[in-house]
Amino acid sequence: MAEVVTVCVNPQCGERTTWFSQPNFHGTKIAAGKFLLSYGIILAGTSATKVFRALKHMGMTCISLTTFFKYQREKLIPSIYLHWKKYQAELLDELKTKEELRNEVGSSPAMEYAGFCRSMEYLLSLVAVKTFVSDRHSSITKHMREKLSDIIHYFDIWHIKKKVTKVLTKIVDVKQLQSG
Repeated sequence: MAEVVTVCVNPQCGERTTWFSQPNFHGTKIAAGKFLLSYGIILAGTSATKVFRALKHMGMTCISLTTFFKYQREKLIPSIYLHWKKYQAELLDELKTKEELRNEVGSSPAMEYAGFCRSMEYLLSLVAVKTFVSDRHSSITKHMREKLSDIIHYFDIWHIKKKVTKVLTKIVDVKQLQSG
C-alpha cells in the first residue's frame, strides 16, 4: 500500500496530511485491497504463489504468502464457513417447506397440482401467460380447461410419446399372447 505524507510549506500552517492508496476495512488495520486480493485468489481457486509471482513480474508489490495464509486462516475461511452455514440453514428451511407442502396435500400427484397452482398464480401476477406446456396430469388439465381457459394448454411431446409407446407395447403383447 502506498502512503503519501504532505506537509504545508507555510511556516504558520505546518498542516500534515496523509493519503493512502487504499482504505482500511472499518475497525481494522487491514488494507482493503490486500484483503480483497486474498479473497479473489480463494474464490478463483488459483494458486497464491502463481498470482504473487505474476504480480512481481509486472513490478507490483503485494502481500506475502504468510500474510495471505494469515488472512485466509483468521478471516476468510471463518467468514466463508459462516456464510455457508447460513445458506445451508436456508436450504434446509426450504426443504422443510416442501415437506410440509407434501404433508399438507397428501400425495405426490396432489403436491404436483398444488405446486402448479401456486406457481401459476405467482407467474400470472408478474407476466401475461399465453401458452402453457405440461405433462398429462389430469388435475392440471382440468384446472387449465375450467379456470385458465384463456391460456393455450399443450402437452409435453415426450410424455405423449411415452404413453403411446406404452399403449402400443401393451397391444402388441396382447396380440402375441392371443396368437401364441
